[in-house]
Amino acid sequence: MLDDEAIVGHGKGRADAHIPDQVSAPVRPREKARAPSRSVAARAGARQPRPNAERFMAWVQGGIATGTCPYNESMARVHFVPEGMLLVTPAIFRDFAQAHPDAIEQTPTEDGRTPEPWKQVQRDFQKCGYPVTADAGGAGRSYLLHYTIKGAGGRQLSVMLVPEPERFFNPVPPPNAMIQSKEKAVVSEDADSPQSAG
Repeated sequence: MLDDEAIVGHGKGRADAHIPDQVSAPVRPREKARAPSRSVAARAGARQPRPNAERFMAWVQGGIATGTCPYNESMARVHFVPEGMLLVTPAIFRDFAQAHPDAIEQTPTEDGRTPEPWKQVQRDFQKCGYPVTADAGGAGRSYLLHYTIKGAGGRQLSVMLVPEPERFFNPVPPPNAMIQSKEKAVVSEDADSPQSAG
């Protein structure tokens, strides 16, 4: 089990730790990353990068690179599977918001309310083009996928899938053999369409 400092993570409990504004070129896991001149999302021709989403992905990338963000292990917020990188939601967004509350740009919703910081980051992440959408069976667009943990009595993980993790890591960590998909994901054609609430 992770202690609070490990969960808060990448700033070693320091809310004032600097986080980059953009994701870097692919990094080697558990080694220091360097900042790129442009965002991976922008280079890939995806939607306009959103600052909260870029900072969040830079935080994940840096945490995997330095080893402060556990992956492919019990209670980890990040897992690698053949389809890509899984981010356990909403836990990983809450961890980011707790570690870096001052780095989150808040935007009021249409009804004038300001969402919780972690929800703002999650919404921006959904709109940025990184995660794929789930086949919601006609129930609208959803970014939430469900994976099963083998041998855990059918325990499920609610995740967002980021395809092509080689955009962020070189080499990509091996797939976690204990995690298997329950459903199929579809590549998002229009990341700015309405999404499910997180």
